[in-house]
Amino acid sequence: MASMYGYNISSVDDPCIAPANKATSLAEEVMTDSALANLFPILRFIPNFLPGSGFKKRANEVRKVTEEMRRLPIEFVEKSVVRNNHLSSIKS
Repeated sequence: MASMYGYNISSVDDPCIAPANKATSLAEEVMTDSALANLFPILRFIPNFLPGSGFKKRANEVRKVTEEMRRLPIEFVEKSVVRNNHLSSIKS
């Protein structure tokens, strides 16, 4: 993160690391839950209210957390550049 974004990670609970950890654990759940949908792709089109469609909700959660994971470091760089206190990095 330091070489790419100029961001130094302070701990495991860092705001930029926590979404990655959450996405990883959610993705593991989705992979196990969506095994039938991988075998039978037509299951992707079942309505969300039917039993067995919980994998779709978790997949949406993974998507949101993954977007946050990508967004946070970029916002950090943009704010640092505006404040003119950014470290030298690939992104800045």
